[in-house]
Amino acid sequence: MSHPRQSAAQLTGILALGFLLAAASAHAHDMLSFDPNAPPEFPQALNPFAGSPEPVVIQGVAIARLRPHDLEIDLTVADGAAYKLLGADPFQPPVGADTASVTADSSSGLPVVHDPHFDADKLLLVKRGESLFRVETNGQVLDPLAVAVDLTESHDVVFHITYPHVAPGPLRLGFTYFDQIPAGLKDVVTVLDSAEKTLATTRVGAKTPFLDVEVPGPVAVLPAPAGSFPLGKTLASLTGIVVGLVALIFLLLRLRRPEGT
Repeated sequence: MSHPRQSAAQLTGILALGFLLAAASAHAHDMLSFDPNAPPEFPQALNPFAGSPEPVVIQGVAIARLRPHDLEIDLTVADGAAYKLLGADPFQPPVGADTASVTADSSSGLPVVHDPHFDADKLLLVKRGESLFRVETNGQVLDPLAVAVDLTESHDVVFHITYPHVAPGPLRLGFTYFDQIPAGLKDVVTVLDSAEKTLATTRVGAKTPFLDVEVPGPVAVLPAPAGSFPLGKTLASLTGIVVGLVALIFLLLRLRRPEGT
């Protein structure tokens, strides 16, 4: 018969081992967490919670960039939330798959995360990315041109969705997936112009699953008022007058100089 103290120690060891195995396999998470004391997940200018006195937990963050030739939306969500968009269990990776690992991309040098669940679902996530948003500009719905999906070292999934160029005028970014996430949760969305300046930023949720923003047109150059001269032409005219006066004074001095001097 084993000693009671020895049995308790064995049981504790088994429970601890089971906990470690469960923690290793159940790495998936459903929320994004922003810790003000840790390096920001996004550049400081784009971190929606910079300066927050305490950690903030949120469903996802979307950044829409109005580039000269297209519109790109980057949506970041936790891996568990991304898998749930496919109706998959975030805590059950494919049977027999290898564990997660991080390697260096030989072409760019950036870390590439390999995860059995993400690798198995990547093509489905790319397909799902095509319908995450409804983009309307000037009454026209834009279809996505391309979708790419990445997994970060913190096991967040980032959708990169490219749309055609957005003309000046009203733009609506509609979120189509709030019926698949827990009630009451919100996302933060920010719209940047081609100079990376913020046009709008707000939180969206099931009650208001969209953001309306006015896309500005190019800055018009106003013509000069009648009778005025541009600065360059004015300076050129003044220079010509000064040169002419100097030449006239020189000529008069020569005429007044006595002959033979």
